[in-house]
Amino acid sequence: ISRGGREHQHCHERQQLAAKHRAEHEMLRKKVLFSIRHVLSTWDIELSSNKNFSTIVESATKWFDEALLDHEEVLADMLDRQAMEAESLAARQTAELVGKLAPMLRVSFPFPEVFEQAKQELQSTLTN
Repeated sequence: ISRGGREHQHCHERQQLAAKHRAEHEMLRKKVLFSIRHVLSTWDIELSSNKNFSTIVESATKWFDEALLDHEEVLADMLDRQAMEAESLAARQTAELVGKLAPMLRVSFPFPEVFEQAKQELQSTLTN
């Protein structure tokens, strides 16, 4: 493969990896937001029970906080794995290029606000 062809191939590989990482980020974002829906789906059932309102709110908040912690752990593991994938790809591509460093794909979660937004949305729902 010519140098220009190899660089084009490398760019395509980085784009594919970036798209895979973005899809994983989208899935995690959806799971965080689904956690709110899960709490709300049980909300009406809980309210119609004989349980005290403050007990229901406390239970829902506890479940939700634990779910968010789980999602945050998944995110940390995901970002670590994605960084290793990006480093591995850059190392392989650099080895294929003679005397030139291949760029490394930057890894970051594009929705850092989703956790705080989810907490705020749940709190406003539970207090209304």
